[in-house]
Amino acid sequence: MEERSIEQEAVRHNIGYINFLISQENQNCIVIDEIEKVLWVVRSNRSAQIFMLQKINNYILTRANNLIGESIHLRKAERALYLRPEDASNQQLSNQLMQLRQIHEWVVSLYEELNIEEMDTKQENDLKEVFITYSWESEEHNSKVLSFFNHLRKNGYVANIDRKITQENSATDFPKMMHSAITDYQKVIIVLSTGYKEKADKFKGGVGTEYGLIIKDIDDNPKKYILVSFDGISDSIVPLNFKGREVVDLSDLNGTENLFRKLGDQPKYKFDPVAVKKPKLGNEKISEFKIGKLAKGGLEILNLKPHNTQSLASAGHYRWIQFELSVLIKNTLDKTIDGFSIEIKNPQNLAGDNTEGRTDSSYKILHSQSKARLFPEQEFEIEIGCIKVISKFAEEAFEETVTVTVFSEYGKTEKQYPISEILKASKDKSMGVEDFHTDW
Repeated sequence: MEERSIEQEAVRHNIGYINFLISQENQNCIVIDEIEKVLWVVRSNRSAQIFMLQKINNYILTRANNLIGESIHLRKAERALYLRPEDASNQQLSNQLMQLRQIHEWVVSLYEELNIEEMDTKQENDLKEVFITYSWESEEHNSKVLSFFNHLRKNGYVANIDRKITQENSATDFPKMMHSAITDYQKVIIVLSTGYKEKADKFKGGVGTEYGLIIKDIDDNPKKYILVSFDGISDSIVPLNFKGREVVDLSDLNGTENLFRKLGDQPKYKFDPVAVKKPKLGNEKISEFKIGKLAKGGLEILNLKPHNTQSLASAGHYRWIQFELSVLIKNTLDKTIDGFSIEIKNPQNLAGDNTEGRTDSSYKILHSQSKARLFPEQEFEIEIGCIKVISKFAEEAFEETVTVTVFSEYGKTEKQYPISEILKASKDKSMGVEDFHTDW
């Protein structure tokens, strides 16, 4: 308090003296030199410096207004008395105003500079945006922490650190500084290292004290604390109570961006708001309970139909009979079947003219595929090839069968048809071996 009183008294005394120097039209260099001497005396009191410059500037403006008034009155008097203007008097007033203007510009410039610095300092002290806590280790590590701290400030973050605080104060209260770091700052960056983990887990020294405060507060303020690492992430640097928490790896390419986003609470992704309405979905109808056997595979083979019958006969006996085949199927499921395929397996010696298909032992297998959609209970007929019965194979033919197999996504259905039944259907009458020539 006594030191402040001395400074204030010095300022008040010297303001009057400097104003006297200005009024006596001393050279500008003498006035400025005297102002600088007083500013140096109260160099530790920025407010006193600004106060003094304000007072001096006010006097300069008042003095200038008075001189302008004198000049106006002088010219009026000269015109009233029809006197010739005194160039010397006008020049003297002009020189005095020029001197005042130069001192005024210098004082205003210095005042603005000091005022901005004071505002920046006050703003920084009031804002308390980011504090960095770390473990004192090797000179290399400590230097890297200091560079990191300066990097944040160069990027616009009002960051603080113990080394800056101790530089600005002659008797730093370390326990108070550590408590203030946790309670007063918006964000706290914790630089993880092997030394930090060792001291934190043992609650040793300043690191241990801060760590104890942090673990009591981090669950209540999870966005306040940011864990960072300079050299990757491993268990060797993460204290027990920080395990499982996110660590920003500054050695990663995206590490700095990630840190800046957390410092500014700026999310990387913009998610859409939750819509007012949810989509409405229909219900699937449950099929009626039925007792009965559905066709295996969902498709029932209703019939194997011969048509377009051709034949060659002489003396009332057939030398050969050929007919095309089509299969009639039905969807027996309560759901739509999207596509199916059909195979017909018949003896190779009964294959019709130009019949394509693969041979399996003594059988010819004809294949057909359809992309048709079959709705429940819908029937569908598909062409599948032809059969030719020659008289010399007639006896064998009447003992053979044709196997029809239908495949779908729900399985397969299979049914056999005797050749004799197919021949009967082709001619609408019963037929036997005796209806064919025996000398062919």
